Amino acid sequence: MNIIMYGVHGSELDAIKDFEKKNNVQITMINEIFTKDTMNKVIGHDLLCIQQSQKVDDEAIYSFLKDNNIKQIALRTAGFDMIDLDLANKYNISITNVPAYSPNAIAEMALSHIMYLNREFYLTIPKVDNNNFTWNAKPAKEIRKQTIGIVGVGRIGYVLAKLLNGIGAKVIGYDINIEEHKKDILEYKDSLNDLLKESDIVSLHLPLDESTHNLINKDTLSLMKEDALLINTSRGPVVNSVALIEALENNVIKAAGLDTIDCEIGYFQNDYSNKEIENNELNKLLSMNNVLITPHIAFYSNEALKNMVDISLESALDIYHNNTSKNIVT
Repeated sequence: MNIIMYGVHGSELDAIKDFEKKNNVQITMINEIFTKDTMNKVIGHDLLCIQQSQKVDDEAIYSFLKDNNIKQIALRTAGFDMIDLDLANKYNISITNVPAYSPNAIAEMALSHIMYLNREFYLTIPKVDNNNFTWNAKPAKEIRKQTIGIVGVGRIGYVLAKLLNGIGAKVIGYDINIEEHKKDILEYKDSLNDLLKESDIVSLHLPLDESTHNLINKDTLSLMKEDALLINTSRGPVVNSVALIEALENNVIKAAGLDTIDCEIGYFQNDYSNKEIENNELNKLLSMNNVLITPHIAFYSNEALKNMVDISLESALDIYHNNTSKNIVT
């Protein structure tokens, strides 16, 4: 059994080698992402596993996989918006994902962003770095005195709600699916608009699809409080970055914490310390001291990495042996 894994990061190596030994398979690991230019490396392998945010939307790729008897693409991610599901169906390519590799890792990152922005560390740290130990002009508001709105109360959103509830915050949520047992720690709102109007801090935990693309835009941002914080650890295109920049520049909201951005592709996971960033929106966001950017690393914990490797490869083997998987998305 030969498996090829694209987009392999050094931190995944131990988990991959453990899986290889445990399941008696051979795994080829490459750090390149899966594209039309790199797909030839699949030849000679039985199974394909990838991790990337870049689109796999060229029909030639799916035709190539079918011609080379590759019947699946195992994603080491929860999101599968990079895949063209219509083309996958056309060429009988099964797609699997990792529905929940570590809700805690992402919820903790969202909480970290909340704490950093709420205490205005973006004002304090630069002063201290210059030996200026004076206090900020205004004292911070305690989390327990604020209302936190969670948009998308799934596995991750619910973990964050529990963390915030433990601090003493009032937690409200909006989701198209209401689960009764979650009402013990949060109050569901009838609409997204109601949540945005009431929240001091809004944290997004949504999949990316047609209904959530640009969900946070000029109109929805205008509903938020002037001193509100926006946190996005879900998918970049859920927030329209042009609208967000405008809202921050015009004091429509106070600050934003972004682990993912709609203009991140080609930049995140790459070293641009000696290169020019040509994207205007990314440049602008990086220049704003009230914007905290982390490079799509909310998932990046030991537990999550092992789960991503194990679950994705187990799903690949399930497709190979049984032609199905509990994690199949198409």
